Amino acid sequence: MMHSRLKRFIPFVFPALLFGVLLLSACENDLKKIKEVSAKYTSAPVDTIRGAEIIYSDSAIVKGKMVTPMMIQYNISDPFWMMPKGVKIIFYDINTQEDGNIVADSGVYHTVVQKIEFYHHVVYTTAKGDVFKSDELIWDQQKKIMYSNKPVQIITATGDILNGINFTSDDKLRNPQMTQSTGSFNVNDMPTGDQSAGGQSPANQPPVNQVPTLTTPPVNQQQITTPPVNQPAGPAMPKKAPASFQKAPVIPKRNK
Repeated sequence: MMHSRLKRFIPFVFPALLFGVLLLSACENDLKKIKEVSAKYTSAPVDTIRGAEIIYSDSAIVKGKMVTPMMIQYNISDPFWMMPKGVKIIFYDINTQEDGNIVADSGVYHTVVQKIEFYHHVVYTTAKGDVFKSDELIWDQQKKIMYSNKPVQIITATGDILNGINFTSDDKLRNPQMTQSTGSFNVNDMPTGDQSAGGQSPANQPPVNQVPTLTTPPVNQQQITTPPVNQPAGPAMPKKAPASFQKAPVIPKRNK
């Protein structure tokens, strides 16, 4: 009797379970779709600017200018601007004269953390003529530093070439640092001729432990005439010699 009841109940249980599984599966798929759609619209661009030019200033002094053909804004938790068609930044000194520039094929500007990421064919030229080259350069505007995780090459104004990785520097590229660095140096910078210790030729080598010769300047001499010594006058010599010095009287001879 019990067995027959189970047979009657089973045809109703299986369809109900199957419907429940399908319903849960449909709910999960719907949740995934909602999340996908939500993420799509959250990261979708909300604004596009063409021919953008942004001025950087500090205490009412212009420090730089960023120029890009296109900026696309993305409104997410870390909002940023994408610059897919190239970017150039020009730095200015206190006299608003160009003090270097950065060009790259693309860039990303993070507005909250104030960072600019440059990608692909990044070239930074300083005011004195040093050139930085890499496929990546990140500029932290708050900390005023730049760094890169890609291989880096620096060509100095004198023609020296430095290569390395793990690049860090101030934002003016005055103190660049790298690891695993190699390089080549312009031979025109090296002294020629016979070289001794210190890399200098004997003609240009300063003397070692040598006391400098002191040259006494000529004294502005004048002809000095010694005045006669004012000696006390002695006793006047008499016109006639004293008696002791006079001739003895002549005594006439007597005739014998």
